[in-house]
Amino acid sequence: MEAEKKIVGRRTIKVGLWGGHGGTSWDDGSFNGVREITLVYDRCIDSIRVKYDKNGKPVQGEKHGGNGGHRTASSCGSPQGFLFLDLMESDDELTQPDHNQLRPDLTKF
Repeated sequence: MEAEKKIVGRRTIKVGLWGGHGGTSWDDGSFNGVREITLVYDRCIDSIRVKYDKNGKPVQGEKHGGNGGHRTASSCGSPQGFLFLDLMESDDELTQPDHNQLRPDLTKF
């Protein structure tokens, strides 16, 4: 039997600060939802940028981070949708023979 999941409420959780040397904390403010998340990554996440929803209108957040890496973006389709960010580290000898590579996967729900 599969477990049943129910969303019973909403709340904001701040989980802490992570990152490389020289980084700073950031807060884009308060919005009604998230429309899109754009990650730029290579061996780690180089930058993140979020497009928010504010009263039915898109609001582009600031880019947080550096300029390197590969770009991946995922859209919710609606501000009421959910995005799940899964960060996997894998040793892919075809693309990075000497390094582990970060592979972000943004999935819509």
